[in-house]
Amino acid sequence: MKSLVVLITLTSWNGALCNEFSIGEGLYYAANNVTNEANIAFDIRDILISSQSNSSGLPSPSDIYSNSVYSNTSLKSMSVDNDKMRGDPMFTFYQYAIGNGDYADELVTEYLNEESVGWTQVATDGMIFLNLWMYISHMLYASVDSCRDLDKENSILFIDKAAAYYIGAEQSRGVDSHLTGYSLYARTHLIAMSVGTISEETGEAWVNTNVVLKLIPEALQKISQSGCANTDSFKSLQFTVDGIIRQMTIPLVQNLIQKINSHNVPQIKLYATAVLPQIAACDLQRYEFLKTHLIDDYVESRKNDIFVNLQASYSCMGISCDNVGYLNSNCVDPVGNVPLAGYLPSDDIHEIAKFDLDLLQIEILTEMEAFRAAENLYVVGRNSKAEGSEHGYQTLKDLATHVDRHHVPANQNFENYYQDGNYADTIIMKVFRGQLGSINPLQMAVIAKGTIQTIVLHIAALQEMYKAVNKCEDGQYSDGIVAWDKSAALLIGSSQTKSSGHGHFLFSLANQFCEDFKSCVPLAGEAKVNAELLPLLREGQKSLGDGNCYDVRRNIEDIEPLMLVPFIQGALSSAIKNDSLESNGGEKSIAEGFVYARALNPYLAIAYLGADSILNDNLVLPLQNTTLKPVINGPEIVERALTDSVSRMIVDCTRVGHMNINATYYDVCQTNTILAGGLYVANSDVSEWAQIALDIRDMANEIVQNGDPNEAKQIYLHGRNALAHNGKLKTLAELSTKAGERMKNESTFTLYLYALGYSGFGHSTVSSYLAEEFKSTFASEAAVVLNIWIYITHLLHNAAMDCRSPVTNVARNLFNNARGERAIDEAASLWIGSEQEAGSSSKGWLMYQLTERMAAKFGTKEYSQARVNTEVLKLLRSAKSKFSLYGSCEQGSNTYRQVRVIADKLVVQMTIPLIQSLIYYMSIDDKERIKIYAKAALPRIVGCNMALYQYLEEILVNGAYESKMFPSILQSLQSSYSCLGITCGDIGSFDRETSSCTDADVYAPLASYVPTTDVREHAKIDLDILQVFIFTMMGADETAKDLYSIGHNSKKGDTFRSLKDLATNNNREKVPQFHLFSQYFGDKNFAHNLVMKALNHEEPFHETPRSQRVIIVHRALQFMIMYMYALREMYDAVSDCEAGDLLRNVDQVKAWDEAAAFLIGSIDSNQGDNGDPNGSGQLLFSLAKERCPEFGTCSDDFAKVNDELLSLLKTGQAQLVGNKCSSLRDLVGDIETLLAVPLIQSMLYHAVQSNSENAGSTSGSIAEAFMFANAILPLIDHADSDAGEAISYNLVHPFTTSTKPVPDGYDSVFGNAKSAFPGMNIDCEDIGTYGGWNFCDTSSSSRGASVRSSCTALSLIGLVTTTYIILLH
Repeated sequence: MKSLVVLITLTSWNGALCNEFSIGEGLYYAANNVTNEANIAFDIRDILISSQSNSSGLPSPSDIYSNSVYSNTSLKSMSVDNDKMRGDPMFTFYQYAIGNGDYADELVTEYLNEESVGWTQVATDGMIFLNLWMYISHMLYASVDSCRDLDKENSILFIDKAAAYYIGAEQSRGVDSHLTGYSLYARTHLIAMSVGTISEETGEAWVNTNVVLKLIPEALQKISQSGCANTDSFKSLQFTVDGIIRQMTIPLVQNLIQKINSHNVPQIKLYATAVLPQIAACDLQRYEFLKTHLIDDYVESRKNDIFVNLQASYSCMGISCDNVGYLNSNCVDPVGNVPLAGYLPSDDIHEIAKFDLDLLQIEILTEMEAFRAAENLYVVGRNSKAEGSEHGYQTLKDLATHVDRHHVPANQNFENYYQDGNYADTIIMKVFRGQLGSINPLQMAVIAKGTIQTIVLHIAALQEMYKAVNKCEDGQYSDGIVAWDKSAALLIGSSQTKSSGHGHFLFSLANQFCEDFKSCVPLAGEAKVNAELLPLLREGQKSLGDGNCYDVRRNIEDIEPLMLVPFIQGALSSAIKNDSLESNGGEKSIAEGFVYARALNPYLAIAYLGADSILNDNLVLPLQNTTLKPVINGPEIVERALTDSVSRMIVDCTRVGHMNINATYYDVCQTNTILAGGLYVANSDVSEWAQIALDIRDMANEIVQNGDPNEAKQIYLHGRNALAHNGKLKTLAELSTKAGERMKNESTFTLYLYALGYSGFGHSTVSSYLAEEFKSTFASEAAVVLNIWIYITHLLHNAAMDCRSPVTNVARNLFNNARGERAIDEAASLWIGSEQEAGSSSKGWLMYQLTERMAAKFGTKEYSQARVNTEVLKLLRSAKSKFSLYGSCEQGSNTYRQVRVIADKLVVQMTIPLIQSLIYYMSIDDKERIKIYAKAALPRIVGCNMALYQYLEEILVNGAYESKMFPSILQSLQSSYSCLGITCGDIGSFDRETSSCTDADVYAPLASYVPTTDVREHAKIDLDILQVFIFTMMGADETAKDLYSIGHNSKKGDTFRSLKDLATNNNREKVPQFHLFSQYFGDKNFAHNLVMKALNHEEPFHETPRSQRVIIVHRALQFMIMYMYALREMYDAVSDCEAGDLLRNVDQVKAWDEAAAFLIGSIDSNQGDNGDPNGSGQLLFSLAKERCPEFGTCSDDFAKVNDELLSLLKTGQAQLVGNKCSSLRDLVGDIETLLAVPLIQSMLYHAVQSNSENAGSTSGSIAEAFMFANAILPLIDHADSDAGEAISYNLVHPFTTSTKPVPDGYDSVFGNAKSAFPGMNIDCEDIGTYGGWNFCDTSSSSRGASVRSSCTALSLIGLVTTTYIILLH
């Protein structure tokens, strides 16, 4: 730890230099004897000396800190004796942020206890910049308070004390002032020297010049001139005192930045503690971010973000980039007109916008019981400087009492209703003076802030709007625009963004409520009323510029109803929250109801007779009369009063939205289909789908209660309750019996069809349980988890498909939007169903109820609802919101992809209760239900690992399960979680065995390669390959293309990584081999085009049977796309390493890990050193395992090439971690050679298999030979063009021309391949032996029949080239 070097001279205070009251060497002349205060500097000096020498004869640093040697006030007492500071604005902000008034002493004591010179220096910094700094601020505030109390003498005394503490004894002036003093003045000079904020003329720090030579004398002058003779005298003094404190903040910030740059963690924590609480009084969210990364745990990697957030706070702290100096050259102060959310003012009205900081700080001070300071801020101001004045602020009290309010029609309503010209100011002042009855500080803070927010700013904004109109009509257009801009500032504020609810004005209030009332712009987090408000503000601004005054008045008429929407939402929300309370127990919501009712009542009184009385009785009176029950008439009455009033207030009820609390739905419009008491609101009538739940209910009742399975069967087959609009009953049976027709080419259904073998799996299962011998609810349960569950996935697919082919026709676009939205509503109704109560595991019949029941058993409920249900409903709403925007299905929109991704996430969530149910019934050995839920839950596993699915199916579906198998079967089931997209936490647990589940480690081994970065999602790309294979084999080519293009398993942020992205990525050009491939095929996207032609059944595959096209697609994905992209990641790592940029070290290691993931995959991860024992892997690692037994290249069941590959991957990883790059490129070359081995082996193997086939054969081996040849030929051709030509003639040409496969015989292929090995750096021992060939036997070196005449060779070259132009272009 670095220690500060200070020149220390042992002297004591000698009383005077110029006169008795001189501080330092004539730096300041006090009117009072403040020697005692100046002497605190000697304590600081002696603490440093004592820490450096045990023989100094001085007390220990801790003793001096606790018991001052030279002053009546110890440094410790400046922190711990803080009762006198309670009520100071700055101390209150620090106490609010840190939660402890003794924060300074605790930190200093912690450092002193380290008992070393370096730590004592840090502790001394803390004494100066924490204890002393705050105490000086206290002296300054005490001066203001004395002047406010008309006490001139004490006002001057406290200024003198502040100056004495700041300067300290023995302080010199000039360039060496940091070497003689020990207090804040010296330390300010020291840091100023480091950052270039020294005056070239005086040699003094700018801050010291401003504080000592300018602002402190200015404060004394103001006291002397005013004499503190009246209550307004202190206001100008307050402005100067605030200026001093802001100047004192500059060295705190400078030191913090310096310590961050030098990575001095203890001092980072110290100076962060000194600075950040001020930011909490500006932006609590930004404070929490900085606290997390500077105080709680400094994170070097977030340094840039830290500086961005710190510098964004300068304006609020009253400092600038120039003040701080050149510590960070990227710092730039805002210049010109600053945008307000999405509105750009024509004039600089930022100071008006900063009223929001006054409002936040009033809230903090009131909540912290600093009532006098809160009143002072309201009356005097603190953040919004007055126009044209350097000595005062604009104040919120001025807004609340401004005479121009009388021109606002709404103001007349308020004055008439409350019979008080200062209706808002009266309430606010009563809050500060404790005159609103027995309410607590939290409620006082809510009322003070809320009244300003909803009434003062509301009326003030309208005041500026009407002023703008008047100026316009007087021809003063520029003045009109300024007034209009001010109105925008009063609605939005300085700290507001478009989508956040962290501002403090009406704009923010709307954003805060929009989520609860479902009235946000989808995905934007912005209230819809704000999305309407901003264009109206811009239109008004433009109209003023154009002189269209009439249009401006119309804008105001449109804006004012929008301003009322959050008041309505607030009143209704408060009524709902307070309904359960018996009296005012100090709850925040009681005060909120009071605020919103007072803001609305003047409007309600005119709109609907008696509506204001209802709000008054239910929301206003209970605040002050603690004997009254809040919301005595119930929230429904408040809702009705608002419903009756909104239209007459010219408020569109749909803008208010709706709210669901405790299974009760509230809406001032109420025109939609409501499910589970408002749990979900459908925008269309989908009641027939919800009523199918009643068929489930009646089926169960007929079997269990009435013993009549035949009637249950009739209900199942023909329906009973779900009457559609066409007069026909919907049936449970048709959801399954028509699945094969309806759901062809749908991903989830195709997996189930592949796994179970027939489309009517649900119907056959339900029918089997409707037999006489089953007197249980098996049939109705199976209908829910098989028929209904799969049909919900169908509806989700339909919703996405409605935007699958974007249209340009407006009518068609709107129709597609409506269809997509309705499909989501139908899915929601089938998930929830009729008679469902929110959060209930007993009231309801469909998946929602099952999910609640299982969540209760597995401990996965949160806030009275299953986590899965919460997430399902959230995702359904998100999907529906995609269709709510005009043009969402237009040409070029991304809606289909977005909805498809959401649908995939929904299927993942929907799987959780199925697995929970399966586990539960396994645990109690309920064999019939095990079969039902296994059939419902397991088929998705087929898209992860076929061998695992078959094993589980045999035991759980086919009836081999025994209770003793539970632990092992559970473990096997849990091994599929990662592929299914779920976690152990998603499933939960209900006993010791089920709680033993652990998710795959972040650094789960890929075979025996252990990544150092999280590449689990990258590895899952192999699941996309497996599932494309399944879909293609099942004839679901559109689903295969969809998965190929969009992805499904490999997450990348909020979306998925896709194979198409990998196949067409431009960064592949970093790979030297890529150029060989693109030149050979004449196409940069050679693999992508091959896949698409095969999937689309296009030339040259238009007559190719499906069995062969499946192979073409599968092998291209596995060994052309993934091969090249893995190399791309390796060369990325090489480039990053060779760049020599340490900041790119993490990137290079991650790229290397990603390459390993793309070679090995998730199926072969976390399965031991040799990967998956069933050989289910999809990538090159698995291919090597498959080929090694045939070529004799295994060692103890391990492919030797895999052993070498893993060894090289680990070597490369170590080199990258150590940033050793010199041999890395050669190492990648060695890996490239190894990767060619299983491709060559596979080509040779399938050449043998194809050798006996006839022309036109549909054998898979011919397609295999064709694809493996394509995967390696560019490298063979580069090494030996004659060999490449011959192999192409034998393996590629026959497939595309339907001639006899391998016309020259496989010996020709083997011989030509072997001849290319030297040019490819292939070790013949890696290839091994096969088909009678030993590739290391020199006697077997002939090219065989491939040695053709040059004329024939030339014609073949032309043929092969032509073939590939057809194939790939």
